[in-house]
Amino acid sequence: MGMHQSLGIQLAQLGKDASAAGAARRVSAQRKAVEVESVAAAGKQEIREVVKKLFRAEFVEKRYEGLDEDIDLRALENGFISVTPLNVHGQVELEIGATASDWLSAAVSLDKEKVAASATADQQDVAAA
Repeated sequence: MGMHQSLGIQLAQLGKDASAAGAARRVSAQRKAVEVESVAAAGKQEIREVVKKLFRAEFVEKRYEGLDEDIDLRALENGFISVTPLNVHGQVELEIGATASDWLSAAVSLDKEKVAASATADQQDVAAA
């Protein structure tokens, strides 16, 4: 848990540094790459140490051959948003509800079995000691 918490803090700091004010952006047209140089203050306020961190994002052009112009992918490429309806058929909701209920029941019963097995093992350990 400690390692994951530390990683989260590092990622948060990285995000803060990447969006720091004064970032200089350079765009390379040939490679479609964006380089961001971020300058952020590190440490306590009394000690002013400047830390430079470089971030790079590369955009790769994907080719989709044989696709219609009317698909969502083309709309996204042209700057539009894509909206996909979630409830096309009224019967789908009933099917999903039943499936989700079955899955949830199975997950809860498995969890109860694990708890019961753990409690039995603990009781056996106490009895053996």
